Amino acid sequence: MRTTNCLFATIASVALKGCIDSHPGTSTKPSTTTGKLDVTSVEVTFPDGSDHNTSDYYVEIVDEQNVIDASGTLSEMSDTTLDEGTYTLTVSSMKDVPAAAWESPYYVGSTNIDIQKDALTQVGSIAVELRNIGVKVEFTDKFRELMGNDCQVVVTVGLGSLTYTASESRIGYFRASNSGLVLTAEFSGTFDGKYITEQRI
Repeated sequence: MRTTNCLFATIASVALKGCIDSHPGTSTKPSTTTGKLDVTSVEVTFPDGSDHNTSDYYVEIVDEQNVIDASGTLSEMSDTTLDEGTYTLTVSSMKDVPAAAWESPYYVGSTNIDIQKDALTQVGSIAVELRNIGVKVEFTDKFRELMGNDCQVVVTVGLGSLTYTASESRIGYFRASNSGLVLTAEFSGTFDGKYITEQRI
């Protein structure tokens, strides 16, 4: 009877060892497979078909859980390794958009990409759109003749404002908002010999 018990214990020990060895390195983390994304294959296209230097454009790659997996500028990024799955690649002309700035158009575009195991995925063309508000102030020649040197127009959109003088020819760009913004323009200065202020909304 003692021999039988020893034999049973030996068999049980071998069976238990077999169960343990059949699952080496057990982990709760699922295994993943990866592929690569060729960020250098991004071609940015503009609404008017014009050409721009896009080397400093900002790239952000986000997974289906809205987690940023990779980011950087087009000049910095090349082949990026990602887990297999679907991502959204967004390219923009700047990372942080100022409330107001001269000659600073904010372009944004995005596309969905699928990363497959051991494959190099090309991106291709991404069409961008202007996402901030461009304002240019122009005066007629007859109006200029009556303007004093102190004349100016202060344009305000949301939290941003810029001052346009009679000689200002640049376009000012203002940060847009999904909630809607009011544009105000206030003219002040000596006009036809009198100091006036006038606001337009």
